[in-house]
Amino acid sequence: MKIDLVLRAAQPRGPQTYGFAPVADYLPWILITGGIAALVVTLVFSRADYVTSD
Repeated sequence: MKIDLVLRAAQPRGPQTYGFAPVADYLPWILITGGIAALVVTLVFSRADYVTSD
């Protein structure tokens, strides 16, 4: 079963991909990564206000 999935994943997806996965395949990861990055930036800026306030 696992070998079948690996072989199926190794097959080309079509000529329109040019060796890359379609955007829809990695769009969720882009959204998740962007959300985490936005959260980290928000936390850093909120902490910076406390540190630098005089």
